[in-house]
Amino acid sequence: MDKISINLPETYTENQIEIVHREGKAAPIKETQGVNIQGSISAPADFFTGKIANDLSMDLSRARVEVDYEKMCIWLHTDEHIPTQGYSVFGEILTHPALDKFKINKDNKWTLKALAQFLKMNRAYFNDADENMTIVSNLQSFKAKVVQEIENANDLKGNKKYLFEQKLRHEIPLEFTLNMPIFKNGDSIKFKVDILTDITEGSVSFWMESVELRELEIKLSEGMINGELKKLKGLTIITI
Repeated sequence: MDKISINLPETYTENQIEIVHREGKAAPIKETQGVNIQGSISAPADFFTGKIANDLSMDLSRARVEVDYEKMCIWLHTDEHIPTQGYSVFGEILTHPALDKFKINKDNKWTLKALAQFLKMNRAYFNDADENMTIVSNLQSFKAKVVQEIENANDLKGNKKYLFEQKLRHEIPLEFTLNMPIFKNGDSIKFKVDILTDITEGSVSFWMESVELRELEIKLSEGMINGELKKLKGLTIITI
C-alpha cells in the first residue's frame, strides 16, 4: 500500500478530523455544459418565467432575446459567453400539418388527378362540403374544355393563351374556401383559395394560391410573437 502524507495545521486535534481512504477507480468527472432547448413559440417565455425569474443567482443583464418576424421565431440567450452555463431557448410558430399538405403559396405543381383526389379526401377542411364536390367537378370540366380547345387551335401562345385561360376561369370557377387552423394548436379560420393553371402543348398543371392566407399568417404570427415578448419584459430584445 502506498504511503499518503497529510500536513495538518497545529490547531487540529485528533478529534477534529477523520480520514477515509478508499481504493478503486473513481467516478469520471463530468464537465458542465450549456443547455439548448427547442419548442413552440411560448418556450422562451415559459422558460424565463418558470426558471430564470425564480433563480436570483442568474444575471439577467447577460440575457437577451432575438426575434425574427419573417421566420416566426424567438431565441432567448443567457450567459452565452460562458459555454458551461449558458442557456439557449428557441421557440417557433409551426404551420398546421394539414395546411402544409395543401402546399398553398408554395412552388408546387399538381396534376389534375392528384389535385382532384387530394381535395376530395380533404373535404373536412372545406367551409362547405358541397363546395368541395363542386370544385372537384369544375376541375374535371376545366381539363376537358382545355383539351377540346387545344385540339381546335394551332397556337395557344402569348396573348391568345392568356385570354383563353381567363375565359375558361370565368366559365368554370376554380376557387374555394377553407376553414382550418393555420398554425399548430391554433383555432380554425376561413380563407379563400384560388387554383391557378399553366397550359403548355396540351398539358395542364395546377397550383394553389391565397392572398388571404398570406395576410392572416402575417397578422396572426405578429400578434402571437408580440404577446410572447410582453412576457419577456425587462430583457434586451433585438429584432433580426
